[in-house]
Amino acid sequence: EVAGPGQPLKVPKGSRLEAWKVKGRLVIQIPAPGIQGNMVCQLMFSVLWLSFVCYWTFTAWNTGVRLFVAFSLPFWAVGLMLFFSTMLTPSLSQTLTASPLEYQVKSQVLRLGIYRFAAKVTDLEEVPGLVCMSDAECRLILQDGVQEIAFGGDLKPVEVRWIQKQLCSHWGLSVSECLANAQRAPRLDGDDDTEPHPDHW
Repeated sequence: EVAGPGQPLKVPKGSRLEAWKVKGRLVIQIPAPGIQGNMVCQLMFSVLWLSFVCYWTFTAWNTGVRLFVAFSLPFWAVGLMLFFSTMLTPSLSQTLTASPLEYQVKSQVLRLGIYRFAAKVTDLEEVPGLVCMSDAECRLILQDGVQEIAFGGDLKPVEVRWIQKQLCSHWGLSVSECLANAQRAPRLDGDDDTEPHPDHW
C-alpha cells in the first residue's frame, strides 16, 4: 500500500505506481523515476553531440563558410531537445484522475504542470488499451475520439492491466468484460474491426 491523501490502494508488488481513492475519485500516479543508468548514457551522448556541433559551427564561421552555420541549426535543435528531455525525465511525473463521469491526465516536472488533458468518460471510443514497445515500455491508451491520450511509457504490462482493472471497476463496469473488450480493441488486434464504445461496454 502507498501513502496518499485518501484511501490507499494496493498496487502490484514491485511497482512504483501510487494510487488512492479520495472524495469519490480514483487517483493513480507515476512518480518521477529519478536518475537512472540509461539516462547518464543519454546525457553523455547529448553532450558529445552538442560538442561536435559546436566545433563544426565555430569552425565553419571562422573559416568564412557561413552557409554551413545555417545547416547546423537542425543539429543544434536535435542535440538541445535530447539534452533537455534527458535532464527533465528524472523529475517527470504523471497523474491520472478519474471520476465516474470525467478523467484527467496531467504531467508535471518538479511539481510544475507541463501538460493537462481532461475529458468525459462518454467520449472514449473504446475501453482503456494497452500498448507496449517492449516488456518494460508499456502505456495505457485512452482513445478520446480521434485523439490518443497516453498515460505512462515505461510501465510493465501487469501495471497497465492493473490500471485498466481499477478504471473499469471505478466506472462501474464488469472487470472481466472490460478487459475482454480491451483484448479485442483494434489497437491490440489489427484483425478485429470492432470498436467498443462506453455505451456498449
